[in-house]
Amino acid sequence: MNTRRKITLFAVIGILLALPLVALAQGMQGNNGQGRGRGNMFNNRQRLQMHNCTSDQIGMGYLCNLPDAVPGDLSDEVIEAMTNGIMDEYNAYNIYQAVINQFGEVRPFTAIQQAEVQHILAWEMLFNRYGVELPEMPAVDESLTFDSLSSACTAAAIAEVANFDLYDQMLVTLQDYPDMVWVVTNLRNASEFHHLPAFERCAR
Repeated sequence: MNTRRKITLFAVIGILLALPLVALAQGMQGNNGQGRGRGNMFNNRQRLQMHNCTSDQIGMGYLCNLPDAVPGDLSDEVIEAMTNGIMDEYNAYNIYQAVINQFGEVRPFTAIQQAEVQHILAWEMLFNRYGVELPEMPAVDESLTFDSLSSACTAAAIAEVANFDLYDQMLVTLQDYPDMVWVVTNLRNASEFHHLPAFERCAR
């Protein structure tokens, strides 16, 4: 192969390898071009529907090891636990959006809100997997305000503690569903060991 053909071949290969990265970057920008908010949530949902181990690109690689679904109908207690779980994540997302509406694109709220998107998507996957109707996401409470960013961080820290306490109780209810236990354990650990310390630092 002559030098010109080699250069052309390498150029084509380079373009083909770059295309998935471009698509990923565009997807992360979302509908508003900033990679934040509800538009980004829907883009992530579309990628999750094509679930495979590349889902690690949106921070959900643990789903690659998800145990199989358990056959049979779910009890009302299990469905209630699932509903409580996703509603708590909806609530967290909306609270962080209220903070962002008041104070602007401030950390750690922007970063942790995107983590909440991933938590919501994980729950949506379980709802879809078991054929359970997905609860509607409430609107952001526009009247919710805070005296300062520090007080917002304190409130968020308290909410994260309540979140992983809820998940600890839920693990008992869901113990016969290894896939749900796998997801819930990962979500509660993210709240305790990643989100909570970030908010505690912010509250000081």
